[in-house]
Amino acid sequence: MRNNADQSIIFTENQGFSKGFNAGLKIAQGKYVMMANNDTEFPAEWDVKLVECLEKYPKVGIVSPVYTSGRRIAKREKSGNKLIKVGRFKRGPSGVAYFMRKLDMIDIFGKWCEDYKVASGEDSDLCMTVWNENYDILIDERVLIKHKGKATAKSKLNDWKKLYSKNGKQYRKKWFFQHYFPYLARITQKIELLITNR
Repeated sequence: MRNNADQSIIFTENQGFSKGFNAGLKIAQGKYVMMANNDTEFPAEWDVKLVECLEKYPKVGIVSPVYTSGRRIAKREKSGNKLIKVGRFKRGPSGVAYFMRKLDMIDIFGKWCEDYKVASGEDSDLCMTVWNENYDILIDERVLIKHKGKATAKSKLNDWKKLYSKNGKQYRKKWFFQHYFPYLARITQKIELLITNR
């Protein structure tokens, strides 16, 4: 049901994933934000379960539901009961639906990176940013969302495959150490945290 506090932003031209979500963050009024693709369908009480995760684990930066289409790490055919912590600096869940604290997203992670061309890259970039800030990413198997996968990109972008490739190269260049040497990146982070907390 819509109330008087509801707001919406409609762009005349495609602004891309990052700019669209960042514009939404500016007008979002709640403590939590769900940033999801437009080709998703959520089950009942999804919000209750995901809020529970963030309330219980203060050092979790992103909670991802499982989805029917996306990267294998969170792809499922049916829901489950597990909460899975993703290994830092590994392949994170697709940006199908990220549930986060609004202030963490703005003040700690610095919103979505807008450096990538429309199509891809920004979700992997955000995962790296979250880990780099010493926060974790959880996958909640209790919440399964239906997702078509690449439906918007395929229907609206003629050169989406080229954009995916270009954005992938840009991402790997930016996060070279973490992407190619995740084990060393985790060790380095632990050492830096030990030194900082002395």
